[in-house]
Amino acid sequence: MPYFKKILTSTCFIYLILLELFVCTKPSYAYLDPGIISALLQMLAAGIFGAIITIKIWWSNVKLYLSNFLNYFYLKKKIKKK
Repeated sequence: MPYFKKILTSTCFIYLILLELFVCTKPSYAYLDPGIISALLQMLAAGIFGAIITIKIWWSNVKLYLSNFLNYFYLKKKIKKK
């Protein structure tokens, strides 16, 4: 039980620090360079295209697995009929 209490205490400490960081911040009047907008758009586009390619590869693997699975049973059934 002391180990759980230690984890709980450290977790509470981290939450208190995060709460202080979010509550006690002051506004920063920083200059956003116009180049940052294009960099953010490039990151967004890369994330979207990366997700699309990942889904496409995943879906092709699922289709390949299902076709092999179904062909196995089709051939098994065909052999039994002979």
